[in-house]
Amino acid sequence: MVNAQKLIRPAFLEKGDGIAVISPSYRMEPSSLEAAMDTVRDWGYEPVAAPCMNVGKGQYAGDADTRASDLIWALKNERVKAILCSRGGYGAIHLLGRVPSDLFRANPKWLVGYSDITTLHAMSVASGVESVHGMMLSSVEKDAGKVSADALISLLSGLLPSYSLPADKYNVHGSAGGRMVGGNFITMNALLGTDYDFLGGGQDVILFVEEVEESMHAIDRLFNVLMLRKSFNRVKGIVFGQFTDCPTDLPYDSVEQMLSEYLPAYGIPVAFGFPAGHGHPNLPFIEGAAVELTVDASGSRIVFL
Repeated sequence: MVNAQKLIRPAFLEKGDGIAVISPSYRMEPSSLEAAMDTVRDWGYEPVAAPCMNVGKGQYAGDADTRASDLIWALKNERVKAILCSRGGYGAIHLLGRVPSDLFRANPKWLVGYSDITTLHAMSVASGVESVHGMMLSSVEKDAGKVSADALISLLSGLLPSYSLPADKYNVHGSAGGRMVGGNFITMNALLGTDYDFLGGGQDVILFVEEVEESMHAIDRLFNVLMLRKSFNRVKGIVFGQFTDCPTDLPYDSVEQMLSEYLPAYGIPVAFGFPAGHGHPNLPFIEGAAVELTVDASGSRIVFL
């Protein structure tokens, strides 16, 4: 849940700072990992590989205790100023309960990732520390024109993002403020009712949602679960990101059209088309940061404070 205390904003980076590279979920092929770490050097930072990264022989980058130990190491390492995940996949949920939540607050650092890393963002925010929903090393080669990387570097350097989106026919007009939280829809839903539930706290939130390769009926079910749990009680606005490669198995033209039917009844602003998630570009935003969301006939604006 969103920590009721004021969230800590980790220190922004300077050139030459160390960035820990960890694999909390699936492993990344060594050749691709090394090339991606060279890219981090090109960004002007020093990549620091976690001591046990990629020791697994299957899909996982190691067993749960090993992957947790790398995150603990990164949080405690004074040389490390930010933590960049190599990739997602599945498995970050295994780290819950293995990594003391108070380590985030005692060692506030920018944790960067998306997809399965939504779980770790939830842990960081629940402990009272902001994090960055943004690209991972596995996305470096796919980042056409370095749009995502440039935006991430800008954020880590201290420039708070402010985004303007074109008008979308499914938008719901209005304005609201709150802490922006969320990420991958199915990953976030797995945490409902736990200590890491983004929507379980007492603070108003702007909810971000994206998804990949889930069918329409699966996404519809997830959305209905949120409604049945009354999880929208604290949601003051919604920002929908990319729905990538989601099969059409219900009578709608798109996931966006399907979800739009639920939204006007809530009387909150809704913005579609934020370029974040499993598509490209994948623009970064600060999990747990206060934002102002405005949606009108001209489009949507998301301003981070």
